[in-house]
Order: sequence, then structure tokens, then C-alpha cells
Amino acid sequence: MDGPKAQANKAPCGPAVVSLPDDSDVELNLVLDGLFEHLDQVATLLTNVIAASPMRMGKLKQRRETLHERFLKLDKAISMLKTLRNHFVPASALPSEIWRRIFRLAVVSLDDDALMSDSDPPESVTLPLCIHESSRTVITTVCHFWRDICMTIPSLWSHISGLPTKLQHVVLERYPTTPLRIYLWHMLSENLRLLQCAQSLRPRYTDLWWYNCDYSVISTHEQLNLPARDVNVLTLASYSRIPIHPNSGCTLFGNDTPHLQSVSLFGLDWVPLNRFVTITQLLIRNCSWSNPFSTILGVLSGTPQLVDLVISEMTDGQPGEAAAESEAAGKIVLKGLRRLALRDIGAQDVAQLLSRLELGPQTVIVMNESDVLVSGHIGVLPEGLSHFPLMMPTQMQLTLCHGGHCMGSQELSFVAVNQNAGVILRERRVVPVDKGYDFLTRIFQLSCLRDLWYLETCYHLPGNTPWPSRAWSSILPELIAVENLWIFDSSLPHIRHSLDDIDWRAEATPICPQLARITILLSWRSAPVDEVMAHLIAIQKRLGFRYLTVGYLPQYAEATRCRSDGDPHFDSVEYVHFDTMPPIVPPWPDLSLLPDLPRACWPSIQDETSQIPPFVRLY
Repeated sequence: MDGPKAQANKAPCGPAVVSLPDDSDVELNLVLDGLFEHLDQVATLLTNVIAASPMRMGKLKQRRETLHERFLKLDKAISMLKTLRNHFVPASALPSEIWRRIFRLAVVSLDDDALMSDSDPPESVTLPLCIHESSRTVITTVCHFWRDICMTIPSLWSHISGLPTKLQHVVLERYPTTPLRIYLWHMLSENLRLLQCAQSLRPRYTDLWWYNCDYSVISTHEQLNLPARDVNVLTLASYSRIPIHPNSGCTLFGNDTPHLQSVSLFGLDWVPLNRFVTITQLLIRNCSWSNPFSTILGVLSGTPQLVDLVISEMTDGQPGEAAAESEAAGKIVLKGLRRLALRDIGAQDVAQLLSRLELGPQTVIVMNESDVLVSGHIGVLPEGLSHFPLMMPTQMQLTLCHGGHCMGSQELSFVAVNQNAGVILRERRVVPVDKGYDFLTRIFQLSCLRDLWYLETCYHLPGNTPWPSRAWSSILPELIAVENLWIFDSSLPHIRHSLDDIDWRAEATPICPQLARITILLSWRSAPVDEVMAHLIAIQKRLGFRYLTVGYLPQYAEATRCRSDGDPHFDSVEYVHFDTMPPIVPPWPDLSLLPDLPRACWPSIQDETSQIPPFVRLY
């Protein structure tokens, strides 16, 4: 049989409470009872002594020296009693692994701001982990037990952005194979100090985040002697406002990065000359290159394994030179690319980039334009791309507001998707052409459009305003394949007027011949259901749709109904309560197994289209 020592060695680690034998329990109670009796006696004696002989300065030092050792023993006894009390609280029965999970949740988290922000793309395509050092400090100073558990969680100590603390140094020496995240913020001398201290731990550097990385800093990188063979994630960011070396190049780490998976280039005024043959993720954002189009293509020529590519905030370079080079050069093959995100980049560069890439059938392209254009029309970017499959939607949500700077102007936002692409255009302004509108046909090919959300967000328009009806007159003849139409009830009078204006005999084909269902969305400003049904019955005589859905949005203030007198005019009528706007669900290939991208880089189409747009009151 195993002896007591062997049995102790087999005991599981952690704070699990071991039941005390009966005799030890009794002995402990006797000792504590005796201690408390003595403490009562000491308290009585001290009360009498203090009352009978007030302390004088001459005896103060002598009494203090006499009692010093006793006070130390008393402090130790109090500490032991507190430890004993803490040992028997219910939380002490939790296994150590539970505590480790709790501490990880308290200290380590994803950068939620970078993940959820729609407007501010982060510097890196890889979502950074945040180590909340203040939380770690609090936890490690509560008690020895908590500190000891934290020292068994190397991930809590794996971020190095300054000289490691003594405790961090101890933990990393104990776990020398812990993958580290190194953050370089400083000039050469400070980075050298940090790396020399960190390299003494002989760790594996898997993430390197290098900020303030302009050309004057990166040109000294060989002096850092930074090993990069184990690096998986590389982020290079510069915040220099003035590009000093826009055409300078530099090859990092001797091009010896066999395990590199993710590279992010933000704000650089120089060009990395590495061939990133192993990477699967690449972000290029706001780099100050004199000819961004050709430079991006040069970087992509060495990235055959790419799965995710994000290009953001790249301004137009020299279109003439880029076009000439495009005609002379061949295509760049990226058959494994799954996601291509284009955000706020130049019009010519988008067209030329897409014309130079040879992509596989599983690639999904999302173009996200957030900048507001006020030049009086939608702009050259969508028109320049109108012949690409990117602009051939099967589903589209169009949100528009009539009125503005000039008569008939409209402010538009688009979300459009097809089997392999998505387009988001926000806050564009268009004006009528020959008393009508051609913005949809100028930028989109509508022959494949099946589902249309046409959301007019104005109410109380002047009764003689013709522009909403003229917009419908321009759009309806183009909807040759639309099967489902979602609209607010405020659009119904405009549709009726537009149908009266259209010369039906001049139309070669029926208007909206495939339209099967209209979904009417009722909000807080909607008319009563009977009035809505009267409009729909009149429209059905011209468009011939057979199915109707009446959708109550959360703001609807009238009494909700589940039937009306107009129901028999349709083959089927549904009355539905919607918590949000019915969203677009993209028919894309499955992307669920790919890592999360920041929302500003890869926006959620469903979230984007599920928001109920605000209404604008115009008089």
C-alpha cells in the first residue's frame, strides 16, 4: 500500500478541501477555544492597565520594544485565522481549473471595439486580444492562493509591451514555450531594451505588433536581431502624416518567416518587399504609396495562399500608368481566396484590381463605401463597376429620402448581394434626369434581381410633390425578374400615381411580370389597415401579384388585426409581427469556419439590413 507521502503526491492540485479526521477537528476546536479565552483575559488586563496608568513619553519606547515580538506573533496569528476562515468558504471548494477559467475571462478578452465598430477599421485584420493589466494586478494581490493560480496561467502574462514585471518574468521563465505577443512602440534604443529583456526568456514569438513603424524605424530592424521564424501574426503600422519614403522598400527578417499566417500593413510610407508565400490573411489600409494599384498587385503576386484579403482607404494613384501596366501584365491567380473586402478605395483601382485577379468560384467580394458624396450624383465608382458581376444583385435593400439641396434630389443608401458579392453604398445623392431617375440602371444590372426592399423614409410630403411617383415610374419597368417587394405603406400612393403615368401600351412586356408577393411594413405613422388594403387592391389590378404579407413593426400604434375585408382579393394574406426589419440573408458559400474579421472590414449584411431606418418629416 502507498504510504502517506505517496498518497499526498497523488492528490489533485487545487483548493479542494480535504476533510479533517475527527481527532484533528476536535483538537483544532480546543486550541481555538483556549485562544479565545486568553484573548478575553488579555483584553480585560489591557483595559485595566490603560485605565490605571496613562502612557508617558518616557516609557513609550521601552513598552514598544517589549511588545514588538509579541505583536508580530499576534499579526501572524490573525493572518492564520483569516486563512483558516477563507479556507472554509464555499468558493474554496472550486477546482483550480474553474478558477483559471474565471481569471481568463476577467483578464483576457477580444478587442470588442475593434470587432464591432462599423466606422473605424482597426490597424490589423487579426482581432487583438486585450490583457487588462489592472484586473490582473487586482487578482494577484487578493491572496496568495489567487496569485499562485494566476501564475499557472501563462496566457495572462504573454503580452509584452514594456519591460516585463518581476512576477511576469518568473511566470515566463517557468513556461518557456509560451507563445508571446510582442508590441513594439518605441524608437530603436527602447525596443532594444525590451527585446533584450524578453529574449532572455527564450520564448517563441508568435505575434509581432510593430507600431510607429515608419521607414526611419524599419530601416534599423536588422540591429534588433528579432527572430521571426515562429511568427504567425505580423502587424506593421505607421501614423506618420507626411509620406517621406513612398517608394522605398525593405525586406524584413531576411524573408525567413516560414510560419507567417497573417500580415497587416497600416499607414506605411514604405513598401515591404517580402514574398509572403505562406500567409492566408492580408490587410492593406491607408498606405501612402505613390502608385497604390501597382504596389498592391506587386504584394499580391507573392501571396498564393491567401484566404482573406482586405484593402481599405487606398486613394487613387496614377490611373493612366496603372491602366497601361494592367494591359501589359498578366493576371494574379488567387484561387484559394474566400473573402475579398474593398472599403473606401479609389474607383479606377477597384475596376483594375478586379480585372487583374483570377479568383475561384468560392470567393465572396464585399465592397463597402462609407464616404458621403455631395457632388450631385452617385459618383464614378459604382458606374465604373457596372459591368462586373459584383453589380448584378439578386437581392437589394434601397433606403431613400426625398428632398435635399435641389428639386427632386434624393439621398440613397444601397445594400445589394448576389451569390458571390455584396455592395454597401451609404448616403449617396442623386438628381432626376429628364424628369425621371436612372440611378439603378446606371450602376446595377437588374436582370437577376429577385427581392427588393424599397424603403422610403419621408412622410408628410407636400401633396403636389411628383418626385416619389417619378422614381417609381423609372424603376418599375426595370424590375423584370423581381418576385418579392418590401415597402412601407407610405409608398402605396406613389406607386398608384406612377402606374397611372406609365404608358402601358408602349411597354413591350408587362410591368413586373414575375412579381408574386408584396410585403407591406406598417410603422408608427402608418394608415389604418383598411386604407392600406384599398391601395393594394387598386395596385393588384395593374401588377397582378397574388400574395400579400402585412407586417407590423414594433412602432405600429394602431390596433393590429389578423384579417380585413380586402383579403379575398388575394390568393393568400399573412399578418405578421416583425421585431426588426426583415433582413437580407446573403446566398453566399459557407464562411462560418473562417476566423472573424472586424466588422468595419467585413460588415454583416444581415445586421446592416435589419435596422429600421429613421423617418424624416418633410413639409
